[in-house]
Amino acid sequence: MALHYWVLVVLLAGWVVYREGVRDRDARISTTGVVAQQLVVRDGSAQRQRPLFRYAVGADTFHSVAPNSDQPAGARVVLLVNPDYEWDIEVYDHRFWIARGFSSFPVLLFGGLAFTVLLLHARMLARREALLERYGEEGDVEY
Repeated sequence: MALHYWVLVVLLAGWVVYREGVRDRDARISTTGVVAQQLVVRDGSAQRQRPLFRYAVGADTFHSVAPNSDQPAGARVVLLVNPDYEWDIEVYDHRFWIARGFSSFPVLLFGGLAFTVLLLHARMLARREALLERYGEEGDVEY
Protein backbone atom coordinates (compact mmCIF):
# COMPACT_ATOMS: atom_id res chain seq x y z
CA MET A 1 0.00 0.00 0.00
CA ALA A 2 2.82 2.41 0.80
CA LEU A 3 4.28 2.25 -2.72
CA HIS A 4 0.89 2.89 -4.31
CA TYR A 5 0.27 5.81 -1.99
CA TRP A 6 3.64 7.45 -2.70
CA VAL A 7 3.23 7.00 -6.44
CA LEU A 8 -0.12 8.75 -6.14
CA VAL A 9 1.39 11.58 -4.03
CA VAL A 10 4.28 12.10 -6.50
CA LEU A 11 1.88 12.10 -9.46
CA LEU A 12 -0.39 14.58 -7.69
CA ALA A 13 2.56 16.84 -6.83
CA GLY A 14 3.80 16.66 -10.43
CA TRP A 15 0.35 17.54 -11.72
CA VAL A 16 0.13 20.52 -9.33
CA VAL A 17 3.56 21.77 -10.46
CA TYR A 18 2.67 21.36 -14.13
CA ARG A 19 -0.72 23.08 -13.85
CA GLU A 20 0.73 25.99 -11.86
CA GLY A 21 3.56 26.42 -14.38
CA VAL A 22 1.22 26.28 -17.38
CA ARG A 23 -1.17 28.75 -15.76
CA ASP A 24 1.68 31.16 -14.97
CA ARG A 25 3.28 30.73 -18.40
CA ASP A 26 -0.01 31.32 -20.24
CA ALA A 27 -0.77 34.44 -18.18
CA ARG A 28 2.50 36.07 -19.27
CA ILE A 29 3.71 37.45 -22.61
CA SER A 30 6.47 35.43 -24.26
CA THR A 31 9.23 37.42 -25.96
CA THR A 32 12.91 37.12 -26.80
CA GLY A 33 15.39 39.06 -24.72
CA VAL A 34 19.09 39.80 -25.08
CA VAL A 35 21.53 40.35 -22.23
CA ALA A 36 22.59 43.95 -22.81
CA GLN A 37 25.18 44.08 -20.03
CA GLN A 38 26.15 42.66 -16.68
CA LEU A 39 25.21 44.73 -13.64
CA VAL A 40 27.04 44.51 -10.32
CA VAL A 41 24.39 44.05 -7.64
CA ARG A 42 25.01 44.14 -3.91
CA ASP A 43 23.55 41.13 -2.12
CA GLY A 44 24.11 41.80 1.57
CA SER A 45 27.87 42.15 1.94
CA ALA A 46 28.64 40.28 -1.30
CA GLN A 47 28.56 41.57 -4.86
CA ARG A 48 27.11 39.56 -7.73
CA GLN A 49 26.86 40.09 -11.45
CA ARG A 50 23.32 39.97 -12.80
CA PRO A 51 22.32 40.21 -16.48
CA LEU A 52 20.33 43.24 -17.63
CA PHE A 53 17.91 42.11 -20.34
CA ARG A 54 16.71 44.23 -23.25
CA TYR A 55 13.39 43.05 -24.66
CA ALA A 56 10.43 44.36 -26.63
CA VAL A 57 6.76 44.15 -25.73
CA GLY A 58 4.66 45.45 -28.58
CA ALA A 59 6.35 48.60 -29.90
CA ASP A 60 8.09 49.42 -26.60
CA THR A 61 11.58 48.34 -25.52
CA PHE A 62 12.30 47.64 -21.85
CA HIS A 63 15.32 46.82 -19.69
CA SER A 64 15.06 44.68 -16.57
CA VAL A 65 16.90 42.14 -14.42
CA ALA A 66 15.39 38.66 -14.09
CA PRO A 67 15.58 36.97 -10.67
CA ASN A 68 16.33 33.49 -12.05
CA SER A 69 19.10 34.18 -14.53
CA ASP A 70 22.88 34.07 -14.90
CA GLN A 71 23.42 34.30 -18.69
CA PRO A 72 26.52 35.97 -20.17
CA ALA A 73 26.39 39.24 -22.12
CA GLY A 74 24.89 38.86 -25.60
CA ALA A 75 22.92 35.70 -24.77
CA ARG A 76 19.43 35.38 -26.27
CA VAL A 77 16.74 33.82 -24.08
CA VAL A 78 12.98 33.45 -23.98
CA LEU A 79 11.46 35.79 -21.41
CA LEU A 80 8.04 35.68 -19.82
CA VAL A 81 6.79 39.21 -19.17
CA ASN A 82 4.00 40.12 -16.77
CA PRO A 83 1.43 42.01 -18.89
CA ASP A 84 0.54 44.34 -15.99
CA TYR A 85 4.15 45.19 -15.04
CA GLU A 86 6.49 45.05 -18.05
CA TRP A 87 9.56 45.19 -15.79
CA ASP A 88 8.50 41.91 -14.09
CA ILE A 89 10.25 39.26 -16.21
CA GLU A 90 11.30 35.66 -15.79
CA VAL A 91 13.62 33.58 -17.97
CA TYR A 92 11.75 30.58 -19.41
CA ASP A 93 14.13 27.65 -18.97
CA HIS A 94 14.52 24.68 -16.62
CA ARG A 95 14.72 27.03 -13.61
CA PHE A 96 11.19 28.22 -14.35
CA TRP A 97 9.91 24.69 -13.66
CA ILE A 98 12.27 24.08 -10.71
CA ALA A 99 10.88 27.15 -8.95
CA ARG A 100 7.38 25.74 -9.35
CA GLY A 101 8.63 22.40 -7.99
CA PHE A 102 9.50 24.02 -4.68
CA SER A 103 5.90 25.15 -4.40
CA SER A 104 4.83 21.49 -4.41
CA PHE A 105 6.90 20.75 -1.32
CA PRO A 106 3.95 21.48 1.01
CA VAL A 107 1.87 18.95 -0.95
CA LEU A 108 4.50 16.27 -0.40
CA LEU A 109 4.89 17.24 3.25
CA PHE A 110 1.14 17.08 3.86
CA GLY A 111 0.96 13.80 1.93
CA GLY A 112 3.64 12.26 4.12
CA LEU A 113 1.96 13.50 7.28
CA ALA A 114 -1.45 12.21 6.18
CA PHE A 115 0.06 8.83 5.24
CA THR A 116 1.75 8.53 8.65
CA VAL A 117 -1.44 9.41 10.53
CA LEU A 118 -3.51 6.96 8.46
CA LEU A 119 -0.90 4.22 8.88
CA LEU A 120 -0.77 4.66 12.66
CA HIS A 121 -4.57 4.68 12.84
CA ALA A 122 -4.80 1.51 10.74
CA ARG A 123 -2.23 -0.24 12.94
CA MET A 124 -4.14 0.79 16.07
CA LEU A 125 -7.39 -0.58 14.62
CA ALA A 126 -5.69 -3.82 13.55
CA ARG A 127 -4.23 -4.26 17.04
CA ARG A 128 -7.64 -3.61 18.58
CA GLU A 129 -9.30 -6.14 16.29
CA ALA A 130 -6.61 -8.72 17.07
CA LEU A 131 -7.06 -8.21 20.83
CA LEU A 132 -10.85 -8.43 20.58
CA GLU A 133 -10.57 -11.58 18.52
CA ARG A 134 -8.09 -13.12 20.95
CA TYR A 135 -9.81 -12.24 24.22
CA GLY A 136 -13.35 -11.84 23.01
CA GLU A 137 -15.52 -8.89 23.86
CA GLU A 138 -15.54 -9.58 27.58
CA GLY A 139 -14.32 -6.91 29.98
CA ASP A 140 -12.00 -4.04 29.45
CA VAL A 141 -8.96 -4.54 27.25
CA GLU A 142 -6.08 -2.05 27.47
CA TYR A 143 -4.60 -0.93 24.19
